[in-house]
Amino acid sequence: IRPIVNEINTLLERYGFTNFGLACTEDEKSYRIQREDGQLVGETLSEGEVTFITFLYYYHLTKGSLKESDISKNKVLVIDDPISSLDSNI
Repeated sequence: IRPIVNEINTLLERYGFTNFGLACTEDEKSYRIQREDGQLVGETLSEGEVTFITFLYYYHLTKGSLKESDISKNKVLVIDDPISSLDSNI
């Protein structure tokens, strides 16, 4: 799970989402979303932040693997969000 957490955090930073990120749990079987000071975000994320994290999770889930050789090249992904709070940010 750590490689995916690292990739998602890199994309969050690249797109300007720097006040929160993903962190692996101690057993490294899951992750949590937390602020830079370690506080869990709870209900404090904006709708756009939630949507972007959801999209990044979906994107990595569709890859199916971290190994380039195991990733299927022929996929059709459907994303339907005609009105989004991300419109003005990204």
